[in-house]
Amino acid sequence: MAERKKGLSFRVKLDLAFLLLSLTLVGGAVMAAQYSATLAAREKIDRDFARTAGQLERSITSRLTGFDDVAAAALSDALFRSYLGNTIQRDADMGLDDPQSDNGLDAAEGDDNPIVKAHGVFFSAETPLFQERYPVVAIVNAEGTLIFSKGDRARYGGSVKNVPLVARTLKEHKAAEIWPAKDTSLTQLGLIPAGGDDELYLVMGREIATAKGVVGVVFVGEALSQGLLPELEALSNADVVLRTGDAFLARVGDDPVRTALLIEAAKGRTQAKAMQDHKLYGESYLGVAATIPGLVAGRSIGEAYLLRSLESELGPFNQRLRTALLIVALAALILSLIVGSQMSGRLTHPLSSLDKAVRQVRTGDLSVKVPVTSRDEIGELANSFNEMTEGLKQRDQIKATFKRYLAPAVVEEMLKNPEKLQLGGEDRELSILFSDLVGFTSLSEGRKASELVALLNEYFDEVGQAIVRRGGTLDKFAGDSVMCFFGAPIVQEDHRARALLSAIEHLRVVDDVQKRWAALGRPVINCRIGVNSGHVVVGNIGSRDGQDYTVIGDAVNLASRLEGANKEYGTRLMVSEDSLVGVEQLVHVRELDSLRVKGKAIPVRVFEVLGERGQVSDTSLKVAAMFAEGLAIYRAQKFADAKKIFDGCLTLDPNDGPAKTFAARCVEFQSDPPEANWDGVFKMTTK
Repeated sequence: MAERKKGLSFRVKLDLAFLLLSLTLVGGAVMAAQYSATLAAREKIDRDFARTAGQLERSITSRLTGFDDVAAAALSDALFRSYLGNTIQRDADMGLDDPQSDNGLDAAEGDDNPIVKAHGVFFSAETPLFQERYPVVAIVNAEGTLIFSKGDRARYGGSVKNVPLVARTLKEHKAAEIWPAKDTSLTQLGLIPAGGDDELYLVMGREIATAKGVVGVVFVGEALSQGLLPELEALSNADVVLRTGDAFLARVGDDPVRTALLIEAAKGRTQAKAMQDHKLYGESYLGVAATIPGLVAGRSIGEAYLLRSLESELGPFNQRLRTALLIVALAALILSLIVGSQMSGRLTHPLSSLDKAVRQVRTGDLSVKVPVTSRDEIGELANSFNEMTEGLKQRDQIKATFKRYLAPAVVEEMLKNPEKLQLGGEDRELSILFSDLVGFTSLSEGRKASELVALLNEYFDEVGQAIVRRGGTLDKFAGDSVMCFFGAPIVQEDHRARALLSAIEHLRVVDDVQKRWAALGRPVINCRIGVNSGHVVVGNIGSRDGQDYTVIGDAVNLASRLEGANKEYGTRLMVSEDSLVGVEQLVHVRELDSLRVKGKAIPVRVFEVLGERGQVSDTSLKVAAMFAEGLAIYRAQKFADAKKIFDGCLTLDPNDGPAKTFAARCVEFQSDPPEANWDGVFKMTTK
């Protein structure tokens, strides 16, 4: 054997293993720390978002209250309310909605028109409502006519009663809404400034009333990009996308690409309130939606979607983690080298002894023993090695003893479970087959013993192979007889089928041998086979110095009796009823008789196996069917009629043994009828 090249020594491999283990543990600790930090960061972001959502509600409430206060203060002037009241109930006389007039007014009326007067008053007013930071200020009379709008000071007199917020304010006294600049109808009506298509406006409407009733509505609003949006970004330390309907607002410096990505993330969210993961700019982001409340409880007017980078939150922790990882990795490297060196020294010596012993076993020396010097795994390994050498010696002994006499499956079972080589056995349901040569006496006459043994060995070799192919266990060869069984030592649920198919193949072997020997001028031989199934005791039976793996029991004896009973009926293969359970679809059979064999009081129904399904001639099947009819009439003691049927069987097949037997019985019973209590059972008086 060529000498193998040596690789790394065991000590080096062990050192590397300790190093790898240490690094794995460090890596696992790092992953655990990273995971914990990520969970903590997510929880912190979730808390910050929840706090921001609460602040959002308070901020909206504060803004709407401020709108209400400034509007109330500005319109507390009775003169303002009086001018606004004068515009009511005169719309039809003022030429409103006249397409020929720029502002829906009849130009002929000029400055005497109450709407023109009211517009002029509001246009020149110096109250905070009209002069301060609010980009949306609009006054509408109770009939839905625009009197004044800061968004477009030159536009007035048109009808805005179809704007939802106008109708809701007149109905609910106060109402709030977010107006998108992309809604061109609002800019065309002059309610909001033109331009800035992505802007959103928070607007509140408040009714204006006098002692005579409601005279109009005032609308006050601010641009969210200038107020609420930067406030939420500062409070939450996150990017914010505001939304109402299908309009979105976000501001990320002068980066329109990033702004568009934020808006797409807000559009693509799938959960209403739960925190959701996003991937933006190659980073992990967490997003959550917060409701923008209106003035009516439970009614939202929009939504704020908050997005914060998880990597940014983890940045400081990751820096500290990298520093700690470097220190721990260096410490693990040093420790693993020290511990690995000590451990490898303790392990190398006993393993070297084991290696030496293995080399001896490779040369065939199974007497070698390895000293067991410890109680750890190395000691267990040495002990297992010693047990292995003992097992190998026992294996060689088993092979030498049994391989020539038992099927390979039996030998393998013994090799796997040598403890089964003990006295006693177990109860198991098996199928037993007995076979005996017919014509052996003629075969043996005038032949030398060596020649006779050679002929028998030729026959037994082919029969034995047929049995083994079906998984049978060869029990013994006795003279010209064969005994085998199926279902042990390896459990075979289909032992009946195996036994019957093996018996049929057995007959084919006999036929082939018969043809060969006839061509050589040797005597004609035949065989008889009996098969029975039932519970037997199976195991290694014998003395401590000599044992046979065999079976014993009544089922074994009956199989032997059935083999001999073939002589009475002129058949070759007889089986018991028990052997046909579950295999009726495999073979063609015909019932022969009810037998009371010698030594047994209970009768047994016996059958002749004609062959495998699909391989039996039509003539044989016709004879079997006719025979079954004759058997029924025979059991009814109509012997004359039965004989006619059996004679009919012989007409089809003059060599049919069972028909000959029963035809002769019918003649005998006609002259000497059976007893009155005859049960149709035939009693065998010989084995």
